[in-house]
Formats: sequence, structure tokens, C-alpha cells
Amino acid sequence: MSLKKLFHQKHGLSFPITVGLITVLFAIAATMNRIVTQSLQSITRIQQSNAAYFLAEGGLEDALYELSSRKMGYQTGALGGAGYRQLNPYNLTNPNVTGWYGQWDIQSRSGQNSWTAELKPNQKVVIPLYYDKSGDGVTTAVNGINTNAFTSAAIERLNLSGDLDITLTLANSGSLGGIPLQIDNDRDGSINEDGVNTCAPQNSDCDGDGQINEDSTQDPLILWQLNDGNGRKLIPIQGCIRSNPAAFSQLCESDFNPTSLTPYSVSITQSTVGTVVSSLSDPLNGTTLSIGNFINGTSINDPLQLELLWTAPPEHETGSGAVHLEKIDYTVSSSISNLIPYPTFTIHSDGFVNDRKQSLTTTIYPQSTGNLFDFTVIQQ
Repeated sequence: MSLKKLFHQKHGLSFPITVGLITVLFAIAATMNRIVTQSLQSITRIQQSNAAYFLAEGGLEDALYELSSRKMGYQTGALGGAGYRQLNPYNLTNPNVTGWYGQWDIQSRSGQNSWTAELKPNQKVVIPLYYDKSGDGVTTAVNGINTNAFTSAAIERLNLSGDLDITLTLANSGSLGGIPLQIDNDRDGSINEDGVNTCAPQNSDCDGDGQINEDSTQDPLILWQLNDGNGRKLIPIQGCIRSNPAAFSQLCESDFNPTSLTPYSVSITQSTVGTVVSSLSDPLNGTTLSIGNFINGTSINDPLQLELLWTAPPEHETGSGAVHLEKIDYTVSSSISNLIPYPTFTIHSDGFVNDRKQSLTTTIYPQSTGNLFDFTVIQQ
């Protein structure tokens, strides 16, 4: 083969090799461009998601600020309806213009005739029998916050009209052996060494230690008090020994007896009786009233609330060991009122940045209207 022919053959191969190299380089460049573009888009989405999260968090802070001067039962309009709050850092009149905005609401009323919550050992809860209506119907607010001044006229006591029932049930009733509740109230390793179930007469020193009824089935498991928010309270008649358990329910150890229908359950109703505690100048101070009569004697603007405190050790002695009492489920019901607030506020807050959305939900316990549980626990 001549040198001239060989030269022409090698020259013919350079073109497809060059085209191939260009194609490979183009593919690499296109891939890198796609990766960079996707990375930039991903970074943008992350930034927008973060911004949406902080907008939602800002809504929570605004809601807490609005609640700072309100009472139990306060709420705004629900998201998706009328009266919820809006947060927009750029355009308050038309929040959709920039694509950056937030929205939030506060909910605290059940909208049902009954609801159920939990009471844990050593916990105290407040059940509001009123609601704060100062947020009702507020559809416009500066920066999305209701800044209207709170007044006592915003308080509206529920019109229960003699219809209120609060039922408390031990949650793990099935593991308690089907025997009456037995609690070592003084934590000395034995149960019911004093009291009406171990010797006679009542109020005896059965174990000869110089104290009467320091551990018995007549000890309170839960203490309750009804507080009108203005210095007048209704508390249990001291001691659980009484002739009419239905009328004088003190939520004592002996009240939580299992039955086939309501295992380890007891109720507080408007017929439950207590003692009025008030100022010495109050003619009702020291008198005995039912919960229903106490409620009827309050003003429509009184922030009436029922307070519960789990005071006994959370252990049931079965004879073969102790069973831990995890919680008590309490159900608040009234057949004529669906406005009984929950003992908590729930805040829902959404943040939006373009097509990114972040949602946050938190539940908080409100302030009580008065001092909680200033009574003394007396074991009998």
C-alpha cells in the first residue's frame, strides 16, 4: 500500500471520531445542566418550604399572643370558613398576590353534647362551664390578630338548666380483678387498716397506732371543686363517710366499685352536694348546696369552672400484687348544650410560599380563672 493511500484512510477516520467526542461532550454538558437545574430547583423548594414553615410558626406565635388576654372557650372562625386569621408579611389586603401568606385558627369548643378526656395520676384539670365569646364574629383584625379589649361581658356561662353529667371511669378496669378498689393511701404496705370495712364503729383506730382512719375505703381518690371565678366555691363535704352516697359523691375509693354496666365508674351530676366556701360576709358561706343550685345562683357572666385533682396513689392492691392505675377517662355531657369547651385550646396554622405548604398544630392548656385546689387532703 502506498503512503498516499494510507494517509487518506487515516484522514477519513478523524471525522467520525470528532463527531463522537462532540456528542459525548454534549451529552455530559446536558446531563450536568440538568443536574444543576434540578439542584437549583430543589434548593428553591427547600427554601420555600422553610419559609412556609416559619410563616406557619409565626401564625402560632400570633395565636398565642391573641390568647394572652382571653379566657377559656375562646375561639376564632375555623380554617376554610369565616373569621379565621391571616398572616401576610407583604400584602395584608390581598394575601394571594405575592404567594407568601399564612393562616391560622383557634378552636376550643366541641360542638357536641359530650366529649371525653383523660385525667392522669397527680394531675389537675379544669372543665370550663362558660366560654369567652369575644372572638365570635370577628372577621377583620390588624395583622390578623384580634386586638379588641377583653371585658367581663364577653364571658357567657353555659345555660345548663339542671343538665350536667361528668362520668369518671378507670381506664384499665379489666385488669383490676373485679374487686372493689383498694388503695394503700398512706403507703405503709397494708390496706384498709382503719375504716368502716375493717372494724366498728366508724372513725376507729383499728390498728392501734393513735390515728383514726388513716387508710380506708373512705379516702378520696379525686377531689373536686366548683369555682365561680369571683371568690365563691363549692367543695365536697369533708370526708367520704355519708348516709346517701348518690347525693354526696366525693369520688372516693369506695365509690369506684365495679358493676356489670359501668366498671369502676362514678359520676358528678347537678344533684351532687357540697359545701359553699366564701367570705365570712357571704350568707351562703358554710351552707350545703347541690351543684345545680350553686350554678343557678351564679351570674351569666361568671367564669364558672369545675376542677378535678387526682390525689390518691395510683395503685390498686389485688391481694396478689399492685396494678398501676394509668388514667381516668372523664366524659362531660349535657343534652341541651353543645358549647361546653374543651379544657384546652387547639391552634392550627398553615404557611404558604408559592406551591409549598407547611402546617402546624399545637394544643395548649389555658390559664384558670382562679387559684386551683387550695383545699387540704384529709385521709379518713
